[in-house]
Amino acid sequence: ELQKIEVMELPSSWMEMVGTVVTGSCLLWSICFLIRRAILERFYDKMEGRVIVITGCDSGFGRDTALQLVSKGCIVLAGCFLESSLSGLKDETGHNAHRLETIKLNLEDDASIDSFVKAVKTYLKINNERLWGFVNNAGLFAAGPSEWMTRDVMKRIFQVNTIGAMELSNRMAPLLHRTGGRMVSISSVSALVHGPQLSLYGASKAALDNFQSAMRVESQRQFSVHLVLPGGFRTPLLNPDLLRQNIAGHWSRAPKEVQHEYGTDYYNAFVTNWSEGVVRYANPNPSWVVQNVEHALFASHPRDRYYTGYDAIALFSILSFAPTWLQDRVLRRANERFFKIRGRRVTMALYDDSFEPLEEKPDAA
Repeated sequence: ELQKIEVMELPSSWMEMVGTVVTGSCLLWSICFLIRRAILERFYDKMEGRVIVITGCDSGFGRDTALQLVSKGCIVLAGCFLESSLSGLKDETGHNAHRLETIKLNLEDDASIDSFVKAVKTYLKINNERLWGFVNNAGLFAAGPSEWMTRDVMKRIFQVNTIGAMELSNRMAPLLHRTGGRMVSISSVSALVHGPQLSLYGASKAALDNFQSAMRVESQRQFSVHLVLPGGFRTPLLNPDLLRQNIAGHWSRAPKEVQHEYGTDYYNAFVTNWSEGVVRYANPNPSWVVQNVEHALFASHPRDRYYTGYDAIALFSILSFAPTWLQDRVLRRANERFFKIRGRRVTMALYDDSFEPLEEKPDAA
């Protein structure tokens, strides 16, 4: 009987031990998480009066960031591409308009970049201010198979997303040295994973990601460099009408031979699923990106990288560490499911060797 009692008590003791370990581990993890969160979310006491330069403030993350920082007492020098945004953004700030200066900026034009940098320096000199932060946000989006992307489109995307952003980073660097401030660039999870139909956009962001990461570790830097990598967010960039227009433009400029090979069924399925499906699953909270930009600019302990959005954190950041064969398998499967319409998988049309393309016209700018 004694042996039976001991045998019956053993499982109970074992379960108690496991329960204690699990409970203790959870408690320890919770304490560490709260301490880390308290440290990461502790901002500098002074945001009031900090001068921040932001590019791409016509819409989306740039515009939202400019409005939020102005409302919290920062002085924002906002680069805008559209003439309407120069006055429209200022009107939107209301009684805080005196903290916002809008400056024309076209990253495809060297003269515009020079003028923008000169305007920033002039403002700082006249008002006896120093630059605390620079936010590299301006960018263009391109979706579609790589064969649809002509040389002119490639040049434009890289000029805005990469070359112009890199040049402005170098031009703003001397101003940030004087304050030990922050440089923040809006990259993308497309820089981490070779997403199908995003070859050109992902390549431009990957180049910027590498450039900014190199700046971060150059020992002579007196300022810090940070990257924000959003997943899919519902911004004007993913407006269905704008997406359809964007895709139609790439398709119309693609060589006739390429159009013949892909076929109209493929194109129509791509337009439908991309403009509707991608938007449906995009995160409706772009304010998450704005919060991370603010944290990178002002937190006592900012992070080097900010993976933003459920897809960026739970999928793409993890997938980027997976073996290439596994990444390819996951992405191929996602691409196949993406081209199912009415239960039927849409594929490329059969290529006809006898097809003779018409004489190609020069690419439109």
